[in-house]
Parts: sequence; C-alpha cells; structure tokens
Amino acid sequence: MIQRFFLRAFVRSTEDPRKVLQAVRTVVPWIEEGDVSVSEHKGVYGNVFLSIIYEAGKREARKIWEHVWNAIEEDDRELLRERIEEFLDEFGQIHLRFDKQEAYKGKLVLGTSGVIKVVFKLEAYPAKYENFLRIARKLVGG
Repeated sequence: MIQRFFLRAFVRSTEDPRKVLQAVRTVVPWIEEGDVSVSEHKGVYGNVFLSIIYEAGKREARKIWEHVWNAIEEDDRELLRERIEEFLDEFGQIHLRFDKQEAYKGKLVLGTSGVIKVVFKLEAYPAKYENFLRIARKLVGG
C-alpha cells in the first residue's frame, strides 16, 4: 500500500535548526537528530539555508501515515477525502505540506508556505494512476 516516505524541511537563516527539527518531530515523533540528513545550500541571492531530509521504508512509512492521519484536524482530513486527486501525482505519490510554525507548536495543519513537505509513495500493481487513486482513497477513507 505505502512503499516509502520522504520528508524535507528548509531552515532559513532566520530560523533555529533545533526548532525546525522540533517541528519535524510533530510529523515523525521518534526522529532523533542523527536520523536526518542536513545539507547546506546557497540561494540565488547568496543566502545560506539548510535542508533537513528524512526517508523511511515500507513498515515505518505506514506507521507515519497512521500518526499523521490521526494528528491532522478533521477539516484537513475532510479536504483530503474530498480532493485527494489534487494531492496525488501520476507516479503514485501523495504530496502533503504542513505549516512549519503550527508543527513547531505541536499541530499538523496543511499549509502552502513555510512548510514541511512530506511524500507518501504508494505501491500498486499495475502501477497505473487509477490504481494509485483507489489506494489513496482507501487511505483517506473516501
């Protein structure tokens, strides 16, 4: 059903990396500092920022889905049930973006800017969009 999980959060120069890691732990509570990859990048205008990346295989990805699904507000669950097609790409990946500030406060809220991006890669045979969509609808109870 869920094959892999991927998470990425950017840490701007004005942000504390420890606080961003705390926000990431709202998505995956059992993450330790050594579990994530941290890379430094330089922006177009010379600004330096970090990226925090975490990946998980099938067993853990399912556990993360269950945690995320139970942690998000009912309004966001309803949005996903009604419009899962907008979050699912043709490769069978569910893309979710959680507001980083809210995650730092311990809440998972879908957002559009200043986000923690997560991707759940689905497994379907044959690997067709219709099959991915059927699985995604099952995951969100739609």
